[in-house]
Amino acid sequence: MLRSGARALKATKIALYHSLGGLPEPEGAHRFDGAIRFWPLPPPTDDEIVVLTKKVGRSVRRALQRARKCIDELDPEPDSLATDDPTLAALYGSSVVGRIATGARAGRQVERVGDRVTVDDAEQITSRRCARVQGFSLHADVAVPARDRKRLERLSRYIARPPLANERLHRRSDGKLVYLFRNPWRDGTRGVVFKPAELIEKLIALIPPPQANLLRYHGVLAPGARLRSLVVADRSACSNWTCWSARCAADR
Repeated sequence: MLRSGARALKATKIALYHSLGGLPEPEGAHRFDGAIRFWPLPPPTDDEIVVLTKKVGRSVRRALQRARKCIDELDPEPDSLATDDPTLAALYGSSVVGRIATGARAGRQVERVGDRVTVDDAEQITSRRCARVQGFSLHADVAVPARDRKRLERLSRYIARPPLANERLHRRSDGKLVYLFRNPWRDGTRGVVFKPAELIEKLIALIPPPQANLLRYHGVLAPGARLRSLVVADRSACSNWTCWSARCAADR
């Protein structure tokens, strides 16, 4: 699932992967009853997470470079969004770099709260199976047993959560709004401060474009996968939605 992050209410793209904890056996090697069997995989090590984070960062940078090169070669004209809707383009650009786009404070950095300290950008293993490398972070330490439907639902709700938590948004006596982070940043920042209009501009930048496909399936869960019918519960076989989502899915 692709979603806009709420890291200081910046337009940061976050990829949330809800993957299966094993590899399906090859097609044609199914059990006599037609069911598919998954072979469990060992959990990744901390070093493997660091290596994977580096690979993700390199792949994203190369993709951006190729996209920029293609745009420069095929479309030498200015950005169409900047031409058609300069205000929205300004909101996106300011959101990415953490600045204010409109009002008296336009161009300034978003105000922060907390005791800030200087940090380096070296490779860091923040906790078990979690790494942060050159602006890219990877968290891979959450696993749910196959039959634990409550934890699976809780994880799915977390993945699909909105980018803003209302309970962490407060109004100060001077009328400004403070959005506190769940955990402080490495540099000590605990939250950000906005005027009401500034908060609205940040929320606008987090709204996905129309008809954007934010939920995607891969592997045996992909729409065209041959084994999908053996893995995904058949909703048409059960008329009760609650039964299908909670019980019938578990029976699969």
